[in-house]
Amino acid sequence: MKAILVLIIPFLLFSCSKDDEVKQSYPNCLQLEINRILDSSPQSPRARIELYTYQNENVYVVNTNFPDDQSNVYNSQCQLICTIGGINGNENDTCIEWGNAEYIETLWTDDR
Repeated sequence: MKAILVLIIPFLLFSCSKDDEVKQSYPNCLQLEINRILDSSPQSPRARIELYTYQNENVYVVNTNFPDDQSNVYNSQCQLICTIGGINGNENDTCIEWGNAEYIETLWTDDR
């Protein structure tokens, strides 16, 4: 029994590290958008980055939830491809056929 504990305890100690980072699941360049959001006051509902499939590619919607603000839609190279929402809702959308976009998941949420 002691031999098993001697083998298990070091494994547990070294496999559980506080320094393990959560794998980032969005392009690095979107960190600038996150920093911009964090430099402003928190919004309710919270700002977030969401992953969608739009026109056969993965895109990232930066939703600041700032009243009447449009959400920017970026491709995986961080090029702004279009915007959605805003004060007039769908009237200001520049994303052609955004209604066909498929929501995949929320990748980041402002948890302040």
